[in-house]
Amino acid sequence: MSAILAWIPRRPDDVAPIDAARRAFGPMGGGSEVAAAAVGCATLGVARHPWEVPWSGPATVARGRTLGLVADASLYYRSDLRERLVRAGIGPVNHADPAELVLASLSLGAEEAVSWLEGDFAFVAWDEAAGRVVAARDFVGKRPLYYADTPAGLALASTVAGVEALTGRVGELNVVMVAAAAAGLPALDPAETHRAGVRVLPAGHVLTWTAEQGVELSAYWHSPEPGSGSPIAFDSAAGELLDLVSRAVIERLAPEGPTAVWLSGGWDSTAVMAAGAWGLRRSDPRALAPVSMSYPPGDPGREDEFIDGVALRHGLTVEWLSSEELVLFGTEEDVLDRPAPFAHAFERWLLALAQGARRTGARVVLDGYGGDQLFQVSDVYLADLIREGRLLRLFREWMHPRWRGRRGRAFFGWALQPGWPRLLGGRRWQGRAGGPAHLDRPLPPWLRGDFVTRHDLARRSAAPPRRPGQAFAGYELDWYLTHPSFPALAALVAEVGARTGVEVRSPLLDRRVVEFAARRPVSDRACRGETKRLLRRAMRGLVPPAVLAPRPVRTGITSGLFERNLRQHGPEHLRAMMQDSRLASAGIVEPSTFARHWEAFLGGEPTPWGAALFATLETERWLRAHEPVNVGGEDAVRPSVAGRDA
Repeated sequence: MSAILAWIPRRPDDVAPIDAARRAFGPMGGGSEVAAAAVGCATLGVARHPWEVPWSGPATVARGRTLGLVADASLYYRSDLRERLVRAGIGPVNHADPAELVLASLSLGAEEAVSWLEGDFAFVAWDEAAGRVVAARDFVGKRPLYYADTPAGLALASTVAGVEALTGRVGELNVVMVAAAAAGLPALDPAETHRAGVRVLPAGHVLTWTAEQGVELSAYWHSPEPGSGSPIAFDSAAGELLDLVSRAVIERLAPEGPTAVWLSGGWDSTAVMAAGAWGLRRSDPRALAPVSMSYPPGDPGREDEFIDGVALRHGLTVEWLSSEELVLFGTEEDVLDRPAPFAHAFERWLLALAQGARRTGARVVLDGYGGDQLFQVSDVYLADLIREGRLLRLFREWMHPRWRGRRGRAFFGWALQPGWPRLLGGRRWQGRAGGPAHLDRPLPPWLRGDFVTRHDLARRSAAPPRRPGQAFAGYELDWYLTHPSFPALAALVAEVGARTGVEVRSPLLDRRVVEFAARRPVSDRACRGETKRLLRRAMRGLVPPAVLAPRPVRTGITSGLFERNLRQHGPEHLRAMMQDSRLASAGIVEPSTFARHWEAFLGGEPTPWGAALFATLETERWLRAHEPVNVGGEDAVRPSVAGRDA
């Protein structure tokens, strides 16, 4: 991941020195290959790691007649894009640097240009003649882009620290986002960050700015509607899906050296590896290097035998890591390196996997992220069967053995209650904000009630309303593809990889795969006890039958290891928090309630709050490391350098 930045003053004569832009890369940690240039009154810069150069080219500011552009981008299907540009009368464009392709595409207009780009990207373009900024992110959101619209001008950068360095100011902490991090929520709002005055460009959006009109945002990507695709038969669709996933993998291979695959024994990452090996069958499937986590026999996370079976099928050797060597909590230095208070519960897992990928010689990693969103659905699809009058299908679902002993409340809770009007006394499936309750993110009970009420956190953490007439399964898919939590998590995973020296890519979230799979009927995702039906059918013959078969008991469950680690190492961090809590002094957390739930967890009581306990401890650690001054009073958390030049 490259680092990019741009500073555009409101007054054309207020030009920032190039050296100041170069210095701003210091807190961003974007790599040693740095380029910065003045484009009229604007200053643009890019910093790139040397290992990115084979697929991104050297760090440069792309220039047109009046345009300057910087991009943090890995573009795929470049030959297709070049052909489209030539047909549109633009080109030929033969440059390896993706910024040059983005620059050429902008000749079409901002929203049409980004609809043509396929890949992981964020870019900023400045049109000196028009006095206009255009910036955009792809819909998955692995490459973040932050901005601050100030009286002096517009600052954009790949990190919050970069924006602060450009503006010369460090904003107050946004206590609402600090509270969200303590609750284990990566995002409450598409644009808010943990610093007041610094915002994030939502994934799948275009930002435009002029000195007169300020910032304007528009969404250019919308999730497809299930069932809206061409009505091809199930087996034919499976064949098409295999072709799409295979090409998505090949497009994402490193241009030199092996490409690692984070391989579990589930159906998503195995599909990525198998489809890639199938696509490479005429060249060298050994270009793929599986990296996997081994769990001890009897652990619910163990999938070693499934993983070995898949690797053996394709003649590959697994780079194994031991789960027993993982530690849940990072060092104090790790906490200092974390740019925001939210902590990924499996960050140490991701770091270990990234290090394993480096041991194979890989600089690119493929994961199976996106499979759950695209290829399965919760039991809410039963409510759609009632809406559509498909009662015979509903009856067949009801008779399936998986509902044995649960055909009363559980079955009808999914099939009937979602559609019940509230006047009929139905459960509040519609949720606090009018959305489905199973997608709400409940707040842990140790958040102070007055803080939650004052900042309307219950509503903000609930799922947004379902559109009138929208299918329940369609709503769920739309939520998974557009809720701001998912770009936040994707960007965090990408940042962890880049910290270790690898770029993480997700073939299942390839736009072509998404638009094909999302438009298929919901029955491709779930029917009579089987899930991910289309994906599994596409991989038949490429993944061993034992791996593809439905499993009577879930595997790959990491909660056991997570909870053991939390019980072992959490108490030392709890003691520091209880003595002098920054979260408590800010009026966010009630320490006694937190301690009570922690003691119940240590005592072995079943709890849904394990991840939230960890998130609160890690948010407290982040505040201690980054905001060392203890403060009192509600909403009084202040950075130690607030109000001073950065």
